[in-house]
Amino acid sequence: MASYKFDRQALFTQNDMRELMSIISDVEMLDGDTGLLINQLYGMFDGVLYDDVLHNSNMRMLSISLVSRIADLVDKIVDSIVEVSTVTVG
Repeated sequence: MASYKFDRQALFTQNDMRELMSIISDVEMLDGDTGLLINQLYGMFDGVLYDDVLHNSNMRMLSISLVSRIADLVDKIVDSIVEVSTVTVG
């Protein structure tokens, strides 16, 4: 499991923060082993994206709509990481 740092304070809006907390609350309500996924989602608050968060979402049999909500946040983070990594220095 690899992780990637991102600037959550610069990237996430207040609505993104609410959405992430709502997603975590929805996952916590589910039966089954969701501890790892919940920890990975909380990692986003700290500016850490785990590369297998979507895989773990699918493995926990979350609803398609819930996985889609997670994917929207992951896409936003990945786009910012790619944007930063393509900046040419010098």
